[in-house]
Amino acid sequence: SFHATLEETLNADLLLQIADASDPLLDSHLAAVAKVLAELGAEQIPGLLVLNKSDRLDGESRLLLSRAHPDAIFTSTEDGDGMEDLDAEVARRLDAWSLRLTVEVPATAGKLLAGLRSVARVVSEEWQGENWAAQLVLPPRPWQALRADLEQCGGRWRVTNSSPDPLL
Repeated sequence: SFHATLEETLNADLLLQIADASDPLLDSHLAAVAKVLAELGAEQIPGLLVLNKSDRLDGESRLLLSRAHPDAIFTSTEDGDGMEDLDAEVARRLDAWSLRLTVEVPATAGKLLAGLRSVARVVSEEWQGENWAAQLVLPPRPWQALRADLEQCGGRWRVTNSSPDPLL
């Protein structure tokens, strides 16, 4: 069941690995997770290590951990420390991979319009006659599915940024 649950990670854009920073077996736990992710074929999915319970660390332990895991975000759900840093880093990483698109969707394609709105951040929008025109920011994976629907209904789109995603 552990493997079945982890198989869902294959659909992720970013994996947050949350670990107990105060656990003396932290490195062995991280190695075990890395092994399972590799077995699932998920090692290529970008990840972010979140070291929680940082409030339990003394200064020296925190320094050693930050040297061993320089990209980790230290948090404490006990006192809220680091949560804003975590939010900002997740947003930064997802935004870096996101597509910026200009789309025109016919008003008759309400289901598609709702789908776009559910997965995209709408930067600007306006109605131009019978079309909804918008500038969107959205992850590459949902766009792959929605692009065919947009083309089928006679909508138009163009990428307004270059994406590092090789699937696009």
